[in-house]
Amino acid sequence: MKMKEHFLFSGTVVFAGIPGTMVLPLLIQKDVTSVPGTAIGWKRCWTQRSTDHRGTVLHPGLVCTLLSDLEVDELIRIEEGTSMVGKVEVEGESVETKSKSGNEGGEILTTVNRKTLGLIFTVPPHLVESCLEELDFREKGGYARDIIDVVVNGTGRTMRALLYRGTPQNPAFIRRPLFDHVYAAARISISIGPSGRNDAYLFNLDSFLRGSSDKCCDGSDTSASIDEDFDADTQRIASIVRFFREHATLHVLYGAGSNQHDQLLLNRFTNTYDGVRCPVDVEEVHDLKQIVLAVPKEGSDSKGSDSPKKLYAGGGHSALLTKSGRLHLWGWNKQGQLGRNDSTAGFPNSPDINQSPVHLVPSLGKDLRVEHAALGFAHTLVIEKGTGVLLTFGDNLRGQVLGTAIVDNTSDPTIVSQPMVPPFAEGLRFVAAAAGLHHSAAVTDDGWLVAFGDDGCDHSAWSSAAGVMGERYNRGNVGWWRPADGSRITGVACGRRLTVALDEYERVWCIGGNKYGQLGRGHAQRDNCINEWKLVDGLLGLKGSGCVDIDCGWSHCVALVRHEGDGTSPLSKARMVYGWGRNDKGQLGKQHSDSAGSIILKPSLIHGTETNKFCDFCCGAESSMAVDESGRVWGCGWNEHGNLSIGNAIDTDEMTCIVGEEINLPPSHNSITKQVIITAGGGHILAMMNSD
Repeated sequence: MKMKEHFLFSGTVVFAGIPGTMVLPLLIQKDVTSVPGTAIGWKRCWTQRSTDHRGTVLHPGLVCTLLSDLEVDELIRIEEGTSMVGKVEVEGESVETKSKSGNEGGEILTTVNRKTLGLIFTVPPHLVESCLEELDFREKGGYARDIIDVVVNGTGRTMRALLYRGTPQNPAFIRRPLFDHVYAAARISISIGPSGRNDAYLFNLDSFLRGSSDKCCDGSDTSASIDEDFDADTQRIASIVRFFREHATLHVLYGAGSNQHDQLLLNRFTNTYDGVRCPVDVEEVHDLKQIVLAVPKEGSDSKGSDSPKKLYAGGGHSALLTKSGRLHLWGWNKQGQLGRNDSTAGFPNSPDINQSPVHLVPSLGKDLRVEHAALGFAHTLVIEKGTGVLLTFGDNLRGQVLGTAIVDNTSDPTIVSQPMVPPFAEGLRFVAAAAGLHHSAAVTDDGWLVAFGDDGCDHSAWSSAAGVMGERYNRGNVGWWRPADGSRITGVACGRRLTVALDEYERVWCIGGNKYGQLGRGHAQRDNCINEWKLVDGLLGLKGSGCVDIDCGWSHCVALVRHEGDGTSPLSKARMVYGWGRNDKGQLGKQHSDSAGSIILKPSLIHGTETNKFCDFCCGAESSMAVDESGRVWGCGWNEHGNLSIGNAIDTDEMTCIVGEEINLPPSHNSITKQVIITAGGGHILAMMNSD
């Protein structure tokens, strides 16, 4: 203890793992000397969030810290699920690890001697107090002081030095970047703080490592190519950031739930630090995680025109539509539902940057611009911007893509891997589209609805109405319909065996299966299908109901209705939410007492929506998600994969506020008008902040 006290206060040797321009002003005074040195048994890791230097509270940057071999090994065991000690850190949750040497409590000792290059500063006695005060202030977010052995490079001489660092117990610690270098690079690329851009911090350190002409303590050349045993992480992350700068545009999303097909972009390759790269598949997450979508820099669109507009989610694929009309699809592609013929992961020509594959998600078609999209279980529909042309692709086994299950000139007649115009849609303009489990529907600009595929209904029972439209509408195995009173259809939604339509008079119509009361007619019917379009019961079946939007899951429906008295004022976007259909998993939340139960037979106000004032609502397969006026996201229903983002995988009939990372605009976007947009798929959700 006396030696430590003498060491600290009579004169201090400080080891800086972040050398160069990032050290304290006191450490570059003329009477402070420095030499290159190497810390043996320590690894430089980008696992420290920075909210006051290289990032903000809303968008923390990443800075590096040093972790001991034992700490790194324990984090690897946690990642692999083989840890016998510790708790998994998930974006702010606690971590418990053994950070010191020894074998207390049966701890497994490491045999790896990782190395970290830095500078050894010798501080004279008269500057020690000021130096420690500055270090204490600079690291006020949380730190540990360690006395470590460092080797003076080229001499083999060992010195004792003081090390300030963030440990896994630090509140700002984040485990994910240690194993996901692409995520680390993306986060660093977009983060800016009071001390400047996060990537400038990274590049300064990388320049020091690559440009050093000194030898490491064991004689290895630090300026050579990346050495897996010598700070490969920093050099690899810097290479990816440079690639992003030159080739990519980054969009910040948030997601939770199933990631079986990488629909959340969370699969990655991790390095075991012994030269072997191992894939890590993230099957699902139960709380909201930040996702950075990298897309190729395309064309000359301005930043504003290429900002995000809308999100979509299907059975196992996802999509982002930008304001310029570019549609980026990723995830499951076994049936060609991404509109391109490539690998199942759907990432064509993904470069491998120093053993870290960077997935650039291209836009659909080189010159295609999209106005609207719909993602089904394994197929996709889009409406071209400006022309209204309907294009479809993906699984066509039941005719849900082209209206017939026969496709010419393909090796697999059930798969359409490139966008095509269905034969029945040639020469027509469309304004809306929907994709269900195995069927599709679209709305023409003159208000007719067309459905195709297999929804368990006999389309011929209602396609005869198309006769009044002329011969051009009688093509393909499809069904056409418009209300007998001549009103125009304005919106449509598709479920498992269910089609829902909204007309110009704000009335809601349904056709299909009714086992769970999903037709909203006051009773359940166990017949295979009810082949007749009828209005739902109650308010939503009346003209002027106030209904502004509809959506449905497999067997439940929701409708957004204006609050009484708000009229069409743009100042109020708050809506009441009505629901009907299946509710055995809480898909529609708690209902009022007169309509409680596992089946809601007619449209009923979902409990709590009259007070929370929701602005947006969407359905997953058997769940529902909503956004309130404050931008908070809520969910209820089926939650097997954590797709409600409430911190567990338990179903709930309570409208529950999500947990996880806070949804925010990227640091580079400053906008007064902000809106959270959400989408729900088969077992995953996506959200993001949008701005005008």
